[in-house]
Amino acid sequence: MGRTWSALAGPGDLQVIGLQGADGEPAPLERALQAGDVLVVTGAVESVSAAAAEHGMAVVRTPLTRATRTELLNKEVGVAELVVPPRSDAIGRTFFPGIARDDVTVLGINRLGRDRGAGPTTLAEGDMLLVHGTWPAIEALAHDQEVLVVDSPSWCAGRPWPWAPAHRERWRCSR
Repeated sequence: MGRTWSALAGPGDLQVIGLQGADGEPAPLERALQAGDVLVVTGAVESVSAAAAEHGMAVVRTPLTRATRTELLNKEVGVAELVVPPRSDAIGRTFFPGIARDDVTVLGINRLGRDRGAGPTTLAEGDMLLVHGTWPAIEALAHDQEVLVVDSPSWCAGRPWPWAPAHRERWRCSR
């Protein structure tokens, strides 16, 4: 450790999304990597594995792909859409897809109906986050004052999910 990500450099198709420090907070990519940091990247599975092995790192989360979609939504885990309400303590905090907090991982962030992309976003009132985690962790968010859960996790958990081709991109539970 002790080197920045740019000094390590990975394969050309590897894209760095963000860096989460061991304290759970986002960290600047220019900061030297430290033990316990989580570097969130995207790229071909082979490239991610090769870069991790080359630099003495470990892949700590299974990538969610169409081939592993049962890991995205089943009886134990699921997804939820969250909204940042007015006066939330989350306003002004930085998040990015892949950051994990309280056993929930952010999959994406939208502002005014537009995807914010893979980079860091400073949250604002009305931002929407798509998150993945265990149903108990998502249920705990329903009691959190920082975000509003769009659909009740207790209503969504255990429901049959339509995996027909027309529904493959539909990630949140809808009534």
